[in-house]
Amino acid sequence: MSNFYSQFPKQTRALHAIKRLTTYFEFQGNNTNESLPTMTKIVDYCLKHPRLLTLRDSPLRALHDPNIPYNMVQDWYIGISLDYLEGSLFVLLDQWDKTYKKKRHDSDQIATLFIQLVNDIYECFEHTELALHMSFSEGSALASVELKNSLKKACIDLIQKKISFTFNDAQETYCKIALKHIEQIFKQNQSHSPETLSFASLFVPDMKYQGKELERQSRLELDIELPNLADLFNLSAEFLERSSRMALLELDDDLTIEDVNSWLLDEEDNTIDIDDIKSKLQQFLDICSKLNTLCLEPDWVKILKGIIKERLNSKEWEEEHYVSLVHIQLKWLHVLILPWISYLMPKSGKKEDDWFEFLRQKIKAEHILYETIYQFRIPAILDVIWDIPETDEAILDLQITANKRGLLNHLQQKLIQDGYRNDVAKGVVEMIRDSDTYSHVCRSDDDNPYVFTALELNNEQTQVEPEFIKEDMLAKLRRLQTKSTDITAMLISMCNPVKDFVTAYSNQLGKMLLSTKDYDIDAEILRLETLKLNFPPNTFIRCDIMLKDVADSKRIDKAVHESKNIDHSFHTIILSRKYWPGGKDDDDDDDDIGDDDRFDIAFQQWPTRQQNIENYMKEYTKVKASRKLKFIPTSGTVSLELDFETHSQSFDVRPEAAAIIKLFEGNDTALTKDEMADKLGFTKVVIIECLNIWTKSKVLKLTADGRYSLY
Repeated sequence: MSNFYSQFPKQTRALHAIKRLTTYFEFQGNNTNESLPTMTKIVDYCLKHPRLLTLRDSPLRALHDPNIPYNMVQDWYIGISLDYLEGSLFVLLDQWDKTYKKKRHDSDQIATLFIQLVNDIYECFEHTELALHMSFSEGSALASVELKNSLKKACIDLIQKKISFTFNDAQETYCKIALKHIEQIFKQNQSHSPETLSFASLFVPDMKYQGKELERQSRLELDIELPNLADLFNLSAEFLERSSRMALLELDDDLTIEDVNSWLLDEEDNTIDIDDIKSKLQQFLDICSKLNTLCLEPDWVKILKGIIKERLNSKEWEEEHYVSLVHIQLKWLHVLILPWISYLMPKSGKKEDDWFEFLRQKIKAEHILYETIYQFRIPAILDVIWDIPETDEAILDLQITANKRGLLNHLQQKLIQDGYRNDVAKGVVEMIRDSDTYSHVCRSDDDNPYVFTALELNNEQTQVEPEFIKEDMLAKLRRLQTKSTDITAMLISMCNPVKDFVTAYSNQLGKMLLSTKDYDIDAEILRLETLKLNFPPNTFIRCDIMLKDVADSKRIDKAVHESKNIDHSFHTIILSRKYWPGGKDDDDDDDDIGDDDRFDIAFQQWPTRQQNIENYMKEYTKVKASRKLKFIPTSGTVSLELDFETHSQSFDVRPEAAAIIKLFEGNDTALTKDEMADKLGFTKVVIIECLNIWTKSKVLKLTADGRYSLY
C-alpha cells in the first residue's frame, strides 16, 4: 500500500521542518549529500528491512545523535508523517466517496466497503508509528515518549478533519447490521433451546462476569438511590459497585417466551449461517477497536435513539396503550442492546475498569430508552388519561419515565398546554371527580390501596442510616408494587408535591358544595371517604369541616324556614370561614371573602334581596342566639327564570352572572365590558367569565362595535 500512496504529490507541510533540520546539519559540518528520508521510505524500510533503522548505517543514523534538539527532530518526523497520512487519506476518501454514491442503497455492500476503508485508514495510521517502535539508542529524540504521544494526537486530529458525512452514514449502517447479527444469534439460540432464554453469549467474550451472573448484573436497576447532584452518566466505580450489591430485580420479572415474542419484531430466518454471523461479529469487534483508537467511535446514542423510535412506530404502539412500553423495551435493551454496546465501547484492557464503564453505558442506554418512550407517549397524554383504566400501563410508562428523567415539570406543563386546566393538581382532581372516570378508579373493600406517607405529601427527603438501606429498598419495592396497581394513587403522584392535590381537591369540593341544591352531599361524602383510603388520617380535615358545615346548615335552614316570614326560595350555607375557598388561610386564586362588601352595590338591583337577608338573620338569632351572620354576596348560586318573546328558560348561575344579566332587562340595552365593570364594581376577569356563560347559552351576543346585547 505504501508504494501506491507514494505516487501522491508531496505536500508542503514538512518543508519548513526539513529545512530547519538540514540547516542544523550544515551548521554542524555534516554536509552529507544523502537527503533525509521521506515517510514512504521509512515505512518501506520498517516493513521490509526493520533492522536497517537501528544499525549505524541506517537512513536515520544522523538522527541518533542525542545532541540534536528534540523539537527539530520531532517537528520533522511529525511533519513528514502528516504529509504521508494526508496524501493517503486523500486517495482513500476520494475513492470511497465515489463508490459510496454508487452503492449507498446496498447496505451489505456499504458495510463491506466500510470495513475495508477503516482497515486502510488504520494501516496508514500505524505506518506513521512503525519507526518509533524500533530500538534506538538512549537519548535519541526518536525514542521519546513525548514524540509518540504528539504524533498520535496530530494524526488523529488530521483523520477526524478529513472524515466526511458519508463515512458517518456508513458507520451507522454497519453498526445497525451488527445489531441485527446479534439478534439473529439470539433467535437461533432460542430456536435450539427455547426453555433457557439465555443471552450471556451475545456479549464480548472478555466481560468481568459470565453466564447467568452476567445476565443478572446486566438487568439490575442501578439508578435508584442517586445523590441529588450526581452526574448520572459518570457515576463513580464505588457507587456502581455499591448499587450493584443493593439492587434487586422484581421476583416476577424473569425473561419469558412472551417477552421475546413481544419485542422480536422480525420473523426468524432459518437460512443464516451462524458461524458466518459469529465471524462477522468478531470482525465488528476488531473494527470498533480500531475506530476507538482513532477516536472515530460510533455515536451509538444517536443510533440507539433512531432504533428505538423506529421500533415504537413499527407496531403502532401509540394505538396500544394497554401495554407497558417500558416493561417490554427495557428487556429488549438488556438482552440485545447491551451486548451490542459491549462491542462498541472502548476497552482499557482492565476487566474491572471496563466493567464499570460498561455499567455507565448501560445506565445511559436505559435513560435514552426512558426519554424516547416519554416523548413517544406524551403527545397523547390526555387521551391516555381519559381512557383509564384501559390505559393503566401507559400511565405507568409516563410515571416511570418522567421520574427517571426528571421530567415531572415538563409533564405538568404538557397537561396545562394540552388541556384547559390551570395546573396539574386541578386537572387530576377533575379526572378523579368525573363520574365516568371515578367509577373506574373507585375500589372495593377487598382492594389494597396505596397510602401516601407524610413525607410524600410534602415531597421531603430524609437521611437513612446505612444499616437500614437494604430494608428501606425492599419496603420501597413493595410500596411501588402496591402503587402500580392503584390507578388513583398513580394519578395523584403526578402532583408534586402530593399536598397540592389535597389543596386542589378541597378547593374544588368547596366550590361544588356552594353550588349544591337541597343540601344533597351523600355522593360527595362517599367520594371523599374512598379517596381517604390513599392518605394518612386527618389529611382532608378541610373537607370534613366543609361537609359538616353543609349538614349543620341543612338542619339550621330547616328550623329557620319554619317561620312564615322566610322566602321559601332563600336558603343559606353557614361557613366555617377559614376552611372554605377564599378563606383567610387559603392561597386559592378565588376572590377574597373579606372584600365582598364592595360588591353589595351590584345586588341592590333586587329590592327583595336585602329584606330576605334581614328576615333570615332575625330568625337565625332565634335558633342560634349567641351567633350572628354575615352574608357573602359572591358565594352560592342564584336561580333565575328568564322570559323571552317565544319561551322561558331557567338557569342556576353564580351571583355575579345574575347581576350582569339583570342589566339587560330592557330589550335595547347594549353594554361593553368596561361599562358593566363600572356599573357593578366587578373585575374584568369576573365580567368575562360571566359573559361566557351567557354567550354560550345564547342569551347574549357580541356585536361588531364591542357591545353585548340580547339575542
